[in-house]
Amino acid sequence: MQKVIQGSTGREYMHKECAVETTIDIFEDIVETYNLKTKIISENEVAFVSSNYVLVIFIEHFGISISYSTKEELPDMYYCDDFFAEAYDDEDRKGLEAGEDAKTRIRNELIVASRGLVSKWENVLKGDTTWIEDFKKSMWYSKHSQPQVDSSIFKASN
Repeated sequence: MQKVIQGSTGREYMHKECAVETTIDIFEDIVETYNLKTKIISENEVAFVSSNYVLVIFIEHFGISISYSTKEELPDMYYCDDFFAEAYDDEDRKGLEAGEDAKTRIRNELIVASRGLVSKWENVLKGDTTWIEDFKKSMWYSKHSQPQVDSSIFKASN
């Protein structure tokens, strides 16, 4: 059962522990299909690790963000959630849960992202990096350093 906590402003937030569990559950098919390893980075951040890249899902108060890096570029990561989301369509958004509370919004964003990654960005999941050149030319291009994600993450295990 997922826990929801209420912040000081009265807004509901998904309990961070549950957010990580939810992310892992929703991305389970991707992990299996693309032979990824799962690594919990923090109480609101999960990494899905292949042999040559890492995809990090960060749970925020009312949504998610997605970062990506190749093994060679760590700890530098690309913020690519908006770039990816631009390609998502109605098929990726079919059958979402009704509701506007934080828990539902986060679950729905995770569902759309997992479907969209498979349907529109399978090349990324397979380890292709040619998309990065288009990303760098896009209005969404952003790169950041994430020191807690370094090459040791490639030793992660499910």
